[in-house]
Amino acid sequence: MEINVKGSASQLVDPDYMTCRISLFGVSAEKELAEASVLSSYDKVKEFFESNEITESLRTSSYVISEEYEKVSKKFADENPNYKPKFLAFHVTQVLVIDIPMDIKLVMNFINNVAKVKEVQISVEYYIKDKTEAQTAVMLKAFEKAKEKAVALAKKVKPFINAEVIEPTMVSYVIHDYNHRSNFRGCNLDGAYFGASLANKVADSIEPQKISISEEVITKWEV
Repeated sequence: MEINVKGSASQLVDPDYMTCRISLFGVSAEKELAEASVLSSYDKVKEFFESNEITESLRTSSYVISEEYEKVSKKFADENPNYKPKFLAFHVTQVLVIDIPMDIKLVMNFINNVAKVKEVQISVEYYIKDKTEAQTAVMLKAFEKAKEKAVALAKKVKPFINAEVIEPTMVSYVIHDYNHRSNFRGCNLDGAYFGASLANKVADSIEPQKISISEEVITKWEV
């Protein structure tokens, strides 16, 4: 008799690493001054991580310079086709990325000391650096559930069958390539996402969301 069953299992796992994305902003009518503002913020960010003995390197994921002009209505533009909007300012944005072991207190310290101005913002993603161990444990749970189903089905046909002698003839794991990340939204203290009430909480009370790992196994049994 051939039995085909699936087993699935899931587990909530605490993240152990975090990706910090730090945005630096500079605005000025002179491009050099806008860039200098960003460079000044970069030096403060670098100094912060070095002073906290963070050896991982800061990476620049983007560096954008744009120009801002006065906004005019469509009606005004249509009525004045030769009008050229006035130049207002240069906007310089640099986004830094750093991956480090999870440390909520470090993030809170950064927010309270570096990202306390509008020129610096931070957002954090938590993740599992090596999910192999967690996935393996969940897969084993899924296999055990599949075996329980197989034994239950086998006993309907052979009530006195010994569960210990039932062995699978085929086991196929469905590997899930998860992103395995959870967000910790944040920015500067005046920002829309990270209000002062949250920033003033004790760091230990801010828990990152656990990450759910789900796996499935497909099995075939001969009884």
